[in-house]
Amino acid sequence: MASPIHRKSDRRVWKACLACRRKKVKCDGEEPCHGCQSRNQKCEYPDTNDNAAASRRDASSLDKHYRIIEALGLRLEGLTQTLSECILAIRDTNNRTGLPLNPGSNCDSRSESRTRSLSREEDMETEDDIPGTDHLDAPPTPTSYKSRDRVGHMVPDSYGRLRYLGGAANNLVIEAVQGLSPSPGRSPHSAQASIPQASIEMPFFQHGQVWPELPYLPSANELARPPQYVADLLVGIYFDQLHYTFPILDQTRFVSQYRAMTAGSPVKRGFLSVFFAVCACASGLLPREPGAAGLVGIDYYQKALLLFWASSGEVFLEQAQCLGLLAVCSAGWNTVAQSWRLVGQAVRIAQDLGLHIASLKDAHVSTSDHDADAQVAQRVWWGLFTLDCLTSICLGRPMAAKLDDCCCELPSADGDSSPMAGFVAFTRLCRIAAKVHRLHGSPPVRRETWTARWQHLRPAVDRLVHELEHWLQQLPDEIRFSANRIQTGPSLTMCFIVFILHSAIIMNLYRPLVGQTLSTPTDPSSECISAARSCIQAAELIRERVPPSHHLAFCVQYLTISGILLWTMENPQSDQPAAGLTDVYQALQSLMELECVWPCASRGRAILERLLQHPRADASAHLPSLPVLDGLWEPFSPSTADMVFNGL
Repeated sequence: MASPIHRKSDRRVWKACLACRRKKVKCDGEEPCHGCQSRNQKCEYPDTNDNAAASRRDASSLDKHYRIIEALGLRLEGLTQTLSECILAIRDTNNRTGLPLNPGSNCDSRSESRTRSLSREEDMETEDDIPGTDHLDAPPTPTSYKSRDRVGHMVPDSYGRLRYLGGAANNLVIEAVQGLSPSPGRSPHSAQASIPQASIEMPFFQHGQVWPELPYLPSANELARPPQYVADLLVGIYFDQLHYTFPILDQTRFVSQYRAMTAGSPVKRGFLSVFFAVCACASGLLPREPGAAGLVGIDYYQKALLLFWASSGEVFLEQAQCLGLLAVCSAGWNTVAQSWRLVGQAVRIAQDLGLHIASLKDAHVSTSDHDADAQVAQRVWWGLFTLDCLTSICLGRPMAAKLDDCCCELPSADGDSSPMAGFVAFTRLCRIAAKVHRLHGSPPVRRETWTARWQHLRPAVDRLVHELEHWLQQLPDEIRFSANRIQTGPSLTMCFIVFILHSAIIMNLYRPLVGQTLSTPTDPSSECISAARSCIQAAELIRERVPPSHHLAFCVQYLTISGILLWTMENPQSDQPAAGLTDVYQALQSLMELECVWPCASRGRAILERLLQHPRADASAHLPSLPVLDGLWEPFSPSTADMVFNGL
């Protein structure tokens, strides 16, 4: 009689693996089967279109999920029982130690403690809401990151890529699910120095669901690339003349991928979109012939945009880099409104990737790759922030990147003499410019008197002035004194860029205060005039130093504004009214010299020429006919919005 161990099962086997079929032996239908397991082979079953087999697979899958749910339910019951026992133990401890037995009193004490804690937090948030409360413009410490990092997670999307998901409600859902199966040696509720990476699926993303390819857009292989010598020229010009003012790319990685592409290796769609965007930006840096078309490099621009839209449904770093570069290219064409829209989309993508949060990498894991990724993330975020800041200030529109939502460290400067030192100093100044823009950009409270508004503005203005002074003290000597040296280079270019922005901040800070009664020793008119003259003096050298980009658009705009500001503040009753207009004529001459590299400077020149043709007292009669900036003069109608710098 056969042993029960070796007795064959009477159940009918409905499937057989490929190995058993080839050997024509009996298969038990298990995964893996007994034959493959004994032979130490891989057990594979063929796909079938048999409806009965599909039904059996579905039934088996449902049974498996049912067993998992049943196990989770039993675990929840155990956790509930443990929680109840802990509550009873705490109550017994309170009874023995003589603590109040009334639950309401405990609630009241906890509520009072929580109220005090919340009041302190609200006071801190209130200070953060008022621009200029970040004392001395110092970057936030890593300790301040923890409270914000704990309300967000990096969760996988349908493509398996990590995306940022924040908010207390989502954080509660993620930690609740993670608490059912916590990883060994790590509590889900422990304070973390980095953003937790949740491996669970959230309701917003369905694993395996991908977007179909757009049939009307060309693929990456169908887009013609420039010849090798042209591509080498454009890439070299970009990194020599523009990259250090907008370091959104990692030059080492880009060059490595570019060489692999030229060697014939398969290229990804994300890198190819960035490559075309680089070519579009570099095309605007080439010398132009008189009367040449304004949209130089539009072919590369369109190809990069096509590749961006072809990646519908996906989110990756190259998308933010591509849109940022296209925004720089659009600003170089003087279509700043388009640049503002593109950089707004890039900021949203960066926030989707969690670049606005400081701790993207685990603090316990420190490798060269992690450090390089963190540096690239910081460069991308702050590069987009500075671009968003300048375009928003030019257009007088809200910024997409809010300082209150950002707790990202500044990129490493690598010494005061490195090109990154100038960009870091420029970024710090843009943070102050964003606060000034928000301070005067927010609409005042209805029926609010100037006295009440000044009581709210004065502390913020004083803090911003203090931050500007501290920024100037911390400015590296390589940037501060580069204008006094003969040699040219990135430091000299960044010197002119930050100098123009510094003057623009002072004008924007004090211009709304001109003509108001202030109880301060500072005269807003004198500050505006001094800043405008400084801007005009610095503009004499920007023609050969600042590349055509958002930086040059900003410089030309505030050169025009400085001339208009000095003209409006000229006293017509002065004994020598023409003496105060010397700087205005100097601004006019600078705009004429800039027309060869920035043709739209002719629009600003035309404004100053028309203004200088009329006395200051009769200006109101001529202003409506002048194509000036939208919002600068109140008598203008909305139809004159898109004038000097495409609506700047």
